[in-house]
Amino acid sequence: IKGYMDVNEGQLKSVKSLNGYKVFRNWTLLGTVTETEYIDLNAPYENNFYCVRAVYDVCESPDVCVEVSLHVGLPDNDLQGIKIYPNPASDLVNIEVSQAFSHLDVYNYLGLIVYSSDLSGKKPIKLNTTGYPAGTYLVRFVNSEGNTFTKRIVIDK
Repeated sequence: IKGYMDVNEGQLKSVKSLNGYKVFRNWTLLGTVTETEYIDLNAPYENNFYCVRAVYDVCESPDVCVEVSLHVGLPDNDLQGIKIYPNPASDLVNIEVSQAFSHLDVYNYLGLIVYSSDLSGKKPIKLNTTGYPAGTYLVRFVNSEGNTFTKRIVIDK
């Protein structure tokens, strides 16, 4: 979001200072924040329109909007023989595999590995997510042939 200023013959006349952002879901104001990140913990599981408007001391910017799709629960069973439940989860995720997977990594939204495990002889896996921030994570499985499969889990606090 760009700032706004008035200029008079090359001289700075006034500068509008940024006070924060208004966040809307489906055209309903959720709140005004000063942070550049907003987490909607009460988002309904459906298609939602989110808009952000910059608030300055004397004006507001036009809205910037995006459509976001949220779905209740991801499929428990998968064609690759992987079962992840509950999903969404809060404190514990159970992972069951029916194929010979040798390794798994869990990635956060920044692409950083937050958990890694050798799967030799470990079935089922109980992933403690108590300290994980709410959000979407990717679980990457590697089978005995070196092929990878990625599944998504949602942590909801």
